[in-house]
Amino acid sequence: MNASAFYDVLVIGGGASGLAAAITAARVGKSVCIVERDVACGLKLLATGNGRCNLSNESIDPQRYNHPAFVTSVMGPQPEQELMGFFSSLGIMTTSEEGRLYPRSLRAESVRDALLNVCDRLGITLI
Repeated sequence: MNASAFYDVLVIGGGASGLAAAITAARVGKSVCIVERDVACGLKLLATGNGRCNLSNESIDPQRYNHPAFVTSVMGPQPEQELMGFFSSLGIMTTSEEGRLYPRSLRAESVRDALLNVCDRLGITLI
């Protein structure tokens, strides 16, 4: 690790959201570093959905939130399509079961590995 390195973006936490944020920033040309307090990034992903990694609900209805207009402004009109597109760009195909989206492999490891592989390909530093 280079103690004097400079990055455009510093992400605190290497969980699913932190990895996704880092990938999104790196894809638009930013140099990115993720700082994770655990021994490795993405470990908590392995326990999600009983090891199958529930990615999201199949239908995200902004009307179920206290401020639907705000939710729509943040997530857009079709957040499910955005999510599936993001995971597809990582090489993760999705499937649905009882209204929930899972990786087609039904294995959390495939999601964690895909996120970490893309971080590596994009040159994201993991600390």
